[in-house]
Amino acid sequence: NAAINYKIAEANLLSGNLRDANNYAETAIRLDAKNAYYYLLLAQIQVSQKQYEGASKTYAALIKQVPNSNGYLFNLADLYLAQNKLPDALGTLEQAEKEFGQVDEISFKKQQIYLKQNKLDLALAEGEKLIKANPNESRYVLAQAEMYASNNRLTDAVRVAQQALRLDPDNPQAHLIMAEVYRQQSQPDQAAQQLKLAFASPALDIDERVRILVGYIKQLPNPKEAVNQLARDL
Repeated sequence: NAAINYKIAEANLLSGNLRDANNYAETAIRLDAKNAYYYLLLAQIQVSQKQYEGASKTYAALIKQVPNSNGYLFNLADLYLAQNKLPDALGTLEQAEKEFGQVDEISFKKQQIYLKQNKLDLALAEGEKLIKANPNESRYVLAQAEMYASNNRLTDAVRVAQQALRLDPDNPQAHLIMAEVYRQQSQPDQAAQQLKLAFASPALDIDERVRILVGYIKQLPNPKEAVNQLARDL
């Protein structure tokens, strides 16, 4: 009886007997291959033992055997990411995108994979998709601006940061991005102005403030009085 084997597996999992839990869960699946709960329990048992490859195979079997179970593609992608199997994770996310269409979680995870693969243009393209789907969501705009800035695409970084400021004029992260771009462009006065605007915002958290200040403290005393004054002002 599949259900009895499932409940015995569940009881063994709760009591810490993972080997028997695994065996009974596998038996439940063998007796009834169309019940999603049996696969989910087996995957939980495997993950609890860090058997990520086995759990990946269990989710893949679930998606294949049980109708209307494509929602578990997200779980499968996460398991591939945990194993750093980036092509497998990407393929799974693309399968999910075909099934569910434009979903923020899919685009965000694809973007992270592309960055790990050093495929900047593809990562930026996913970022543009996120912005287009969420034109009033400043966090996606800011993430795109930071990506441009960190890859020396300064003109694009300014353009996208200004877009974020149009959405939220007091956003401190947008001002910090602008400050970094101006710093890279050797425009210290404009960089200082953007830093002051960021520090004026209550939304800038204390850790970020301290990180920036420490960078200036390490430069003191500085032969350039403007740097000393900026540190005092901040």
